[in-house]
Order: sequence, then C-alpha cells, then structure tokens
Amino acid sequence: MAASMKIALRNLSRQKGRTSMLMVAIGFGVMVVTLLNSFTAGIVDNVQGTVSRMLGGHIYITGQKIAEDGRIISGIPEDNELTKIIAETGIRAEDITRRSLANATIIFGSNSVTQRIEGVNWDEEKTLRSSLAVMKGDLASIKNPSSLIVTEQVADQLNATVGDQVIVKLQTVSGQQNVGDFIIGAVISDPGVEGMLSAYADLSYLNGLLNLDPQAYQQLSIFLRNPGTMEEDASRIYSSLAALGPVYPRDSAASGGNNFLGAGGPGVLTFLRGFSVSTLDSDESPWQGVRYRVTTLNDLTTQVQDIVSVLNSVSFVVLIVLMIIVMVAITNTFRMIVNERTAEIGTMRALGMQRTSVRNSFLTEASLLAIGSVVAGILAASLVSNIAGLFTFSTDSALYIMTNQGRLTFTFKQDSIILDALLVMLMAIGAASSPARRAALLTPAEALRETR
Repeated sequence: MAASMKIALRNLSRQKGRTSMLMVAIGFGVMVVTLLNSFTAGIVDNVQGTVSRMLGGHIYITGQKIAEDGRIISGIPEDNELTKIIAETGIRAEDITRRSLANATIIFGSNSVTQRIEGVNWDEEKTLRSSLAVMKGDLASIKNPSSLIVTEQVADQLNATVGDQVIVKLQTVSGQQNVGDFIIGAVISDPGVEGMLSAYADLSYLNGLLNLDPQAYQQLSIFLRNPGTMEEDASRIYSSLAALGPVYPRDSAASGGNNFLGAGGPGVLTFLRGFSVSTLDSDESPWQGVRYRVTTLNDLTTQVQDIVSVLNSVSFVVLIVLMIIVMVAITNTFRMIVNERTAEIGTMRALGMQRTSVRNSFLTEASLLAIGSVVAGILAASLVSNIAGLFTFSTDSALYIMTNQGRLTFTFKQDSIILDALLVMLMAIGAASSPARRAALLTPAEALRETR
C-alpha cells in the first residue's frame, strides 16, 4: 500500500499541467453541487427561522370545542393540562408562548386594510420583541394595553403613523362582529413578503374583543432548544394528549387536506388569517371538552421543503452529468498514461512487481486525484459562499424571507458532503479501473517489446 501511494504521488507530480486540469474539472463539479446543496439547506433554515419567530415557536398546539349551538370555537382555557403535559414529556423547551389570532380590518379615516392581528403576552415574548425591526415609535408603547404594532406597509396603506387612533373590526370566536379602538404604538419592518408579518396587540385586550377570557389563548407555541427533535417531541406531546381525550390525527396535518388548510384547521391559511368559526362536517362526530391539534414548523413549510427537494434532485443530476463527463476525461487520460508508461510498467514487472500492485498504483493515483479535487471543490465552495454572504437584501425584497437578516447563508451538511465525496471517489476509481486493469495485464516481455 505504501509503495502504491509513493508511486501514485510521484506520477501525479510528473504531469502537473494534466493533473491540474483534471483536478479543476472534478473540483468544479464538486463546488457547484456543494454550493447548490448548501444554498437550499440555508434557505430552509432561514425560512423556518423566520416563520418560527413569526409564529412563536417550532411546535404549535391549538384547541377547539363545540358550543351549545353546534359551532366549533377555537380557544384553549386558562390553567389547562397543556403546561403539565409539556413538563411531563421532558421536552427541552427554550420558550413557551401563548397567542390569540384574529383576521381583522383596520380602519383609519377613509382607509382600511385587512390584516392578521396576534394577541401576545409581551412579558413572555422576548424572542419576538428582539426580532422586530422598529422603524417608527418604540416598543415601550406595549405597556398600553390598547397599543397596536403594525408593519410599515400597513401604516402606508392606512396613511397613519405612530400615535394615531384606529378602529379594528373583527369576528369573535362565536361568530359575531365586534369593533375596538387601538393606538398605533410602533411601526415595524415586514421581512420580505408584504403582509406576511402580523400586527401585534396585547393578548388580554384582543381576547376581550374576541369574546375570550383574558387569560385564555388560541395557540400555544413551543420554542425548542434543538429544532432537530421537533417531530419526535411533537409525537410525544400528541401521544400524551391522545391519552387524555380527543385529538385531531397528526396525518391530517401532514397530508395537507381540507382540515389542515380549511376553516378552523391549523394550516398555513389559518396561521396567516386567524381562526374562523366553523361547524361539524357531515361525517364528523361531536366531542366533549377541548379537542387538540399538534402541528410542527415542518408541516407549515412543506412547500419550501418540496422546492428544496427538487433543487437537491437537480443538483444531484448536475453532479452525475458533470462526473460522467469527467469520467470520460479520466478514462482517456489514464489510457494515455498507460501508453506513456508501458516501458516503465514492463521494467517494474520484470523487477518482480505483481499485477495487483501495478493495478493498485493506478487506482491509488485516481483516488488521490479525486480526494484532492473534492477538498479543492469544498474549499472553493466555502470561499464563494463567504463572498456571496457579503451581499445583503433589503427588507423590501421578496427574497428577504430566505435570508438571515438580509444576508444569504449556506448551510453545509456533513452527510451530503460525505455522500458527494464518496460518489466522486467511486466514479473516479471506476473511470480508471479499465486502464489500470489493462496495465496490470501487460507482461514484462510484451511491455518492453512494444516500446522498442
């Protein structure tokens, strides 16, 4: 093995130009695929990070009960079993938040705009407070229960500013229309997609307009210390809730069916528009008490992950195409090498080198070439990603939500890099195997005779 390594290193250094060209070709393919994979992984991380901050966590628990008139009302009462269950499951939660949501119409003079308003407990929502980019006013205004935090786009559409009094029209949890007075306390920046960010109000004040108890809420969100355990933790919570009473099936959220996206369900539309009053479906059985539903951040970003999966498939195809081209180049190059070294092969065979040693020296040479190319490609991808990270996007850009505070980020996944590296190694060895086998089959007499 040591002899094959020594011979391979010597042979690679003999033709520096040819070796460099092959390394550049292979390294370029590795760089392109590594950048694509890390870019798409970065998009997922950034989108999930933005959405998790907007929605208050990684796992979301909502509850519904049936009113006396048969309507389904969204709400979770105060001092229920949820906090106890979360503690008993041993989930490592960084933060637990409680919110109510309303799809409301904000009116100022003759102007109006439809906007999701989230009632939050500002004492609990430290992560939210730190993530809001205040453009005008001050978050200190939240001490006033009637203070409303709106986005810059909403303020522009209303032609309103900090200190203006607005009227909010919304639907209560039982289906009646209600109005309330708010004062714009601060104007914040909307990250990338107009209307994506909510307006924020005091939880108890909004609950009063929704006809909920002051300490009740509609959505409990859990920030995890390790988002990687999201699905496992959600399953543990679901199992504990299922042991207590009725729960919505987890697969209804994953499948994206009508319950997931429809009225009262916890899907993307519900989270963006607020909970609405609904009735039982004809094939749905009534239940007693609160019926819970557990949703994860993965459920809400399925479309993003689907796009990423497509992009990853494209990058894999690109890698295969590039490597096929490189394989042809490696095969042709090693055939030339064998022809050039026929006399050398004959001499080594005459001195007692075995056929397997001859073959292994060529395969080792191909392996070292692949390893050097992979390392160079990964280093080049890291350099390009650092340069790309210097460019920033404004909050007005539609791409802002895919960035980390306006900067592109590339998440290098170790498993993906190792898989690509192994694939390149196997393809390089496979390309060199035929010329290596041909070299190994040469007899000393035949090799020396061909060079005369």
